[in-house]
Amino acid sequence: MVEIVRSLSLAYVPIRKVGTTSIRKAFRALAKGPGDHLATYDRPMSAYVRFRARGCRTFVVVRDPVERFLSAYANRIHHHEDIAASRTHRAIATALGLSPRPDIEEFCARFRLYTLSNDKLRRHFRLQAAYLGDDLGWFDHVYPLAETDRLAADLSDWSGRRVTFERLQTGGPTLRFADVPAEAQRRILEITSPDYRLLSAHFTPPEPG
Repeated sequence: MVEIVRSLSLAYVPIRKVGTTSIRKAFRALAKGPGDHLATYDRPMSAYVRFRARGCRTFVVVRDPVERFLSAYANRIHHHEDIAASRTHRAIATALGLSPRPDIEEFCARFRLYTLSNDKLRRHFRLQAAYLGDDLGWFDHVYPLAETDRLAADLSDWSGRRVTFERLQTGGPTLRFADVPAEAQRRILEITSPDYRLLSAHFTPPEPG
């Protein structure tokens, strides 16, 4: 997916669970009107995305993969209750022998089945690598989530307007990797390993145990 403000020749590739709600809101506010803003469908990186962003300054915000995984688990399973709050998804989970409110151990152990059977979970747990492609060099600017103040300053410079980000989508219990049982830690590191390989210049995976 890519969002573009045409008058500024800026292209932003949003990644779910990486500050997208607040960054997207501020980015869209830079457009001069509906015709000045373009957004493609929520799909992984593709030749189409690159084609639509040609001639633009491109940027993306990335997040530590384990932090992103745990944030998505807390937000989607416990806060939004993507399974438990939906009669259809609850019925599917029950038919598959899945808990509608799994603890972190069950969710990790049966991660593939949970994400294959629930479209919302599949979108929110999609790897960052799927949005980024295999070459970060396509992006003019890559910002770790912890450096969004730098992004706000850059957007202010590029647009000539003061840009700030609201903090949204923070619901759900806080879960630290150190508090996750050992087998679930191992599974999380396995799931997120493609992202750590791609983002090795920015993040290092935590040590299990």
